[in-house]
Amino acid sequence: MSGASPFKALSVRQPWAWALIYGVERAKRIENRNRQTRHRGALVIHASKTLADYRAMPLERWREQIPDLPDLLAEPSDRHFGCLYGLVDLVDDLPFEAVVGQPFAEGPRCWITANPRPIEPVPFRGVLGLFDVPADQIVIRPSR
Repeated sequence: MSGASPFKALSVRQPWAWALIYGVERAKRIENRNRQTRHRGALVIHASKTLADYRAMPLERWREQIPDLPDLLAEPSDRHFGCLYGLVDLVDDLPFEAVVGQPFAEGPRCWITANPRPIEPVPFRGVLGLFDVPADQIVIRPSR
């Protein structure tokens, strides 16, 4: 994909990045943000390197919110933290009031995602807000 346009990316802390890409039983399709975005289309989910949120509660408590969540620390951490993690399509940005009652909606802005697809994890330094990722860094995993 040399010369291809870069992808927009967003850093998300674990276990929320996992829930956006892999969640099935209670899939996370809303990403809560403080700001609006005009971006629509493909969005790379970058799994933040921060472990604090994930370690803040026992795995059993996380599974009350995300039932099919595996133990992310049982596998090599560079496959789940501090890496490009997956792709979603960002289809809308709504105020919290428009999605009250939807799973994971907290707002004040709710970015609505669809079509999650895992990619090969690539170590990458994330930043706050939307940022660019070169297209050649994205390798979509084959369907199982």
